[in-house]
Parts: sequence; C-alpha cells; structure tokens
Amino acid sequence: MGIGKMKKHREMLKRSVLRRHLPETHRFTHARALRMLRTYSTIFIKPNHGSGGSGIIRVKKVRKGYEVRYGLKRTHVGSASLYKAIQSYLRPSGQYLVQRGLRLAKYKGSIFDARIYMQKPKKKWDISGMAARVAAPHRFVTNYHKGGHGVKLKRVLSRLFTKRKKVKSTLRNKKDIPSHG
Repeated sequence: MGIGKMKKHREMLKRSVLRRHLPETHRFTHARALRMLRTYSTIFIKPNHGSGGSGIIRVKKVRKGYEVRYGLKRTHVGSASLYKAIQSYLRPSGQYLVQRGLRLAKYKGSIFDARIYMQKPKKKWDISGMAARVAAPHRFVTNYHKGGHGVKLKRVLSRLFTKRKKVKSTLRNKKDIPSHG
C-alpha cells in the first residue's frame, strides 16, 4: 500500500511555499465534514489510499440541502439524510480524508488542473514535466481512469491568460520549489 494522501498532505504543509496553496484537509469524520460544510460550499471525501479518482465523494451545498455525487451518481438530500447518503458510498474498512472543494477553471467547458511532475534523482528536486489534466464532460475529477485527458499546459494557459509565458516561467521558477526533504 502507498504512502497515503494524508501523509503527503502533512509533508507538503511543512513547506511554506506550498502551504498557502493547499486546501484545508483533515482525516474524515462526519462531524468534521459537517463543520467544513458550514464554512465551504463544497467538500470532497477521498479514500486516503486510492488512486485513479475512484471512491471520491463530492458534497455540495445547494438551495434545499446538499448534492452528493459519487462518480456519475447524483443525489439531492436534506440535512437529516446527509449522513446516510455519504455512508452509503464509504467502504467499511477504508480510511478517508475530507478536503475543501476548490473551484477549478475550465478549458473547453470541462474543469482542469495543472500537474507539475517532480523527481529527486539526487539531492535536488527537478521538474520532469508539466501538463494540464482535463476532466471528461460532466465529471468532477480529472483522472485518466475516469475519462480525463492530458493537454499541453501551454495550450490551456494560452486560452486563459494573455501573459502565458509569465505564468509558465513562474511555475518553473526553481527558487519557489523545495530543494530538500
């Protein structure tokens, strides 16, 4: 079994340059999820050990209650039914985390995220690649296993920003990337 998302999150919190960009994340409990829903309009409940976008639950406040999404399944529930709706998607033996939902920008009508791939061949971290991952239509995750696809980051940024080169050079700025740990 891999390291787990919560451990990776804690490691990134140690880096001041990353800390301010990380969404609030905690080990999942129903009480914690409810507290976060009082502050944020959307939360994600994710398996601590998982990949490919599998097992992710999105809970979003809507006019009359909550929308709970799991894959392509969408359920609208009131406060009294929220616990049961979430519980129906959780694996009994699994550990989960709850994370603040972020509003992602869109590329050609689908959400996307920017991925910066890093390697540490010796003592220094190096960027080995950058790409945008675009979600499949009507999906809330960008994973390849869920129909997402890669697009050159340059192409996506050029649609969003006229100063694309400045944005990309900022992403590549080595002094902002941790060189140890």
